[in-house]
Amino acid sequence: MTIRWSRLHALLGEAPGPLTHTMLVSAIAQRLPEAEDLDWKQDLPARGDDNAEKFAKDVAAMANTSGGLIVYGVMEEHGTSRAQGFKSVDNTDASQRRLRQLAAAHIQPVVAGLEFIAVDDGAGNDAVLILAVPASPDAPHVIGKENKVGVPYRAGSVTQWMRERDLERAYAERFDRRNDENTRLVSMIEEISDKLDLDRGAWLVGVARPRTPLPGLHRSPTVEDIRAILRGALSRTAELAPAGSSD
Repeated sequence: MTIRWSRLHALLGEAPGPLTHTMLVSAIAQRLPEAEDLDWKQDLPARGDDNAEKFAKDVAAMANTSGGLIVYGVMEEHGTSRAQGFKSVDNTDASQRRLRQLAAAHIQPVVAGLEFIAVDDGAGNDAVLILAVPASPDAPHVIGKENKVGVPYRAGSVTQWMRERDLERAYAERFDRRNDENTRLVSMIEEISDKLDLDRGAWLVGVARPRTPLPGLHRSPTVEDIRAILRGALSRTAELAPAGSSD
């Protein structure tokens, strides 16, 4: 399912919808800054172990935090991390496969749910490749090899390394998520089993829940949005069951 809501939508004041070239033009015109969940990159990672590890660090950091977009093909202004201009990149299927392979080879455990979105001006110019990284249920994700490994995360627009206390918390949160998943599955089985006539015939009950978060589809509701929903519900309730009604 294609992402329809992101930090880019929020900063531009856009309604939920596909990521477009027009949005990137606006982001550059407004010199939008990087954020915890938005990262400008003018070039795709070049070949070589060092560049592969830098790419893995960027992806793992977002997966370990709250997810977000890594936008390849947009230059940033030196010292400000603000979008400055386009620098076309190869956003073909071949590039997407290469980056997906790099992520699988250099990040443990594998980050599921990576989505690539190729964007241009419709004539092949200003080619950009957007990588949407989900907030991973399998965090923390580790990069590196042998005795040199690390766990990155995003702190604002900067990528940092987790320290011992951060790691302890991250693993505790992963175990809590797994326990919660198991509890929910058992609860679903019990709920279904209660509706079956177990004295007649043989039953096989199977339940499943998605583990990879859905991509952003809509912005988070504001306090005023919630108030409007509640006012609408109250009004509808009054129509269906007027005060003093015996039904």
